[in-house]
Amino acid sequence: MTKQEKVIRGLTVCSDDIYKCIDCPYYSEYTGNTDCSNHLCADALALLKEREARVMTPYEVRAEYEIVWLDRKDISCEVAILQRIACSMYEFSIMGTDEMPSLLESQYGKTWRCWTSRPSEDRKWEGNSDV
Repeated sequence: MTKQEKVIRGLTVCSDDIYKCIDCPYYSEYTGNTDCSNHLCADALALLKEREARVMTPYEVRAEYEIVWLDRKDISCEVAILQRIACSMYEFSIMGTDEMPSLLESQYGKTWRCWTSRPSEDRKWEGNSDV
């Protein structure tokens, strides 16, 4: 299992409504120690830091599962796991929260977008000098 696959599996298990810790690769690696979530978050952030910061194309966003920086026009960027749930709909599990917004594909680039890694603070939306 690659590091990215391990992180995605851990995030998927930890973001389920009913935690299935026994299925998490971090839980088994740390023998049930509650520090497993700390290691999971550290690995997820390390993966994101390895990437060059750029807005993803709509084609790249169509991946089944991906760790991304979700940038919503009205909210600051957040680390999230992206999941395509329907032909034109995406669901995001925001790390560190219970929030799971669903966003329409048709609004990509208009009200939301994904970055490959943390964008700089001066990120701009086309036609708008604000975030």
